[in-house]
Amino acid sequence: MSAPLSFSLRISVSLAFMVVLAHLLPGLCVWSPNVSVWLRGVMLGVLACSAGWQYWRIRRLRGVRLEWMVSGEAWLQTPRGRLQIEVLADSLDFDWLLVLHWRELESSREGRAALTRDAFSAEHWRVLRRRLRWSLAQEDSPGRR
Repeated sequence: MSAPLSFSLRISVSLAFMVVLAHLLPGLCVWSPNVSVWLRGVMLGVLACSAGWQYWRIRRLRGVRLEWMVSGEAWLQTPRGRLQIEVLADSLDFDWLLVLHWRELESSREGRAALTRDAFSAEHWRVLRRRLRWSLAQEDSPGRR
């Protein structure tokens, strides 16, 4: 681990497509002639709330930058300021998806960001995955408990 890692959190095209598809398909299903009007309204309302919630979560990450130091310290640069965070052990590393889970040290609020490979260059993705695996291995070591 030779250099700090710094990047902007952003949603990928493939993840945005999956979120839209996950809301459109159930929305189309309620137009079946067998679904009553009141049930159709309730289901469309729930889908609209879910879509709005997902949109809000995605917008919240706009303009956020993560700085991850070699020492393990991590900082989020947000529109409301710079926050020190701790990357939590339940962050996930799949081949095509990283789910970063963090806690703000000052307020103890938690946050998550789903990052996919198509939002980064190949080198940046490789370094990010390596840093996450290294950080999680450090937390699992016997001396840290």
